[in-house]
Order: sequence, then structure tokens, then C-alpha cells
Amino acid sequence: MRPVTKALSMAALLTVATAAQAEFVGLEVGISGWYADPSGWVESERSGASGRADLERDLHLDSETTGFVWLRVVHPLPLLPNFKLSHAPMKFEGAGRVGQEFSLRGQAIGVGERIDSELELDQWDVALFYNLLDNVVELDLGINVKVLDGHVSVTPEGGSTQRMSFTAPVPMLYARVGANLPFTGLYVGAEGSAISYDGHKLADLKAGIRYTFAHVVGLEAGYRLQKLKLDDLDDVSADFEVAGPYLGVSARF
Repeated sequence: MRPVTKALSMAALLTVATAAQAEFVGLEVGISGWYADPSGWVESERSGASGRADLERDLHLDSETTGFVWLRVVHPLPLLPNFKLSHAPMKFEGAGRVGQEFSLRGQAIGVGERIDSELELDQWDVALFYNLLDNVVELDLGINVKVLDGHVSVTPEGGSTQRMSFTAPVPMLYARVGANLPFTGLYVGAEGSAISYDGHKLADLKAGIRYTFAHVVGLEAGYRLQKLKLDDLDDVSADFEVAGPYLGVSARF
């Protein structure tokens, strides 16, 4: 009987430990729809060619409804950072006549020439952070690595497609601050990553308000802004931003 009793005791302890761990490890998953509006310019540096292409006046890129998803993991271990993974794919398309001459990969695109254009930017973010405050007021600080994979392509009427691409992992500072309004289920907060170095600047900021019901499901509305400045990265220079409101739903476990 003693082995049976010991086995039952071990099983009971394991069950209690698992339940306790589940209470301390927090998971959050979410998805948002983002009405994103691009503005700014891009420029090719190849073969001495110059001339900036304005995203609105020359490339005629339109606003698009895109989205982003995330997974956030918070645990009680004091020395190990918490973790957040997010993905934000974006694609903008346009068509129209060029307002001012510019060059792309050494090919001149003249004023009045009709083109089809595309800007695609795929982003993965991996944030490691410490949860410094977690009560009415919440505060997270850490680092974030944003992996950028993007391209701009232009197809003149009757011509061949010209494309310039850029890819880079970008380490950034990360912060999140917010407040839970007592007895309301409401949370207001802001989150962002930013860095500036060697002529490059990148910022990804969002702020919003969330209502949580049943202690699990949250509905969120807010505004997100991304600013990107590149100084001759893979022969590409750029200074543009993507901004707009978003609506999302999340679940916490």
C-alpha cells in the first residue's frame, strides 16, 4: 500500500504545482485590424541615380486595411525576461502618373509617365522585457528586435518592373505603460519601440483603450504610428510613416 500511497501523494503534489504555475504564468493573444495610411518618400542610391519618389504624389499609394497579431507571455521568474512576439504584414498598391521625375535602380521614371507601384513591408518583433509594475499601474521595460523585410516596386506602362528591397534586424528600446481603471474593466495605455543610430531612425508606437469582460476577452481601440528613416540601407534611402486607427480583440489566460 505504501507505493500506492506515495504515488497518489506525488500525483497530488504535481497537480497542485501545475495549477499554481498556471496561475502565475500569464498568456495573452490578440489580433487587430489596422487602417494604415502611408506617406513620405523613398529613393534609390544605386549607380549614382537620384530623385525621391513621393509615396502619395508619385507612387499614388492608397490607404489599406491591414492587421497585426501578437502573443505575450509573462511569468514569475525574476531573472528571466518576459516575452512578446508580434507580426505586422503591410502591403500598399497604387497606380497613376508620376508628379516629378525620380530614378529607381538606375532607371529614370519621367514626369507624367503612368506607373503601377507597390510598397510591401513585413515585420516581426521579438521583445524581451521585465514587468516592473503590475497592479493598477503597469510598466514594462526591455528591448525589442524588429526584423524588417520590405520592397518598393514600380512598373512603367509598357516597361519592365523595377524593384528595390531592404532587409534588416533592428534592435530597439521597448516600453509599455498603462493603467487599469478600478471597477470598470477599462485599461488605457501606450506601447512602443524606438531607436536612432548611424543615420537610421525607427519608431513604432501605439496607444489605446481596452475593455475586458469575463476577465478573459478584451476589445481594444486605438491609434498606431510607425516612422521609418533609412540612410542608404541596401542602396535604399527612405523617410516615411504609416499611421492610422486600429480595432482589436484579445484573450488573456
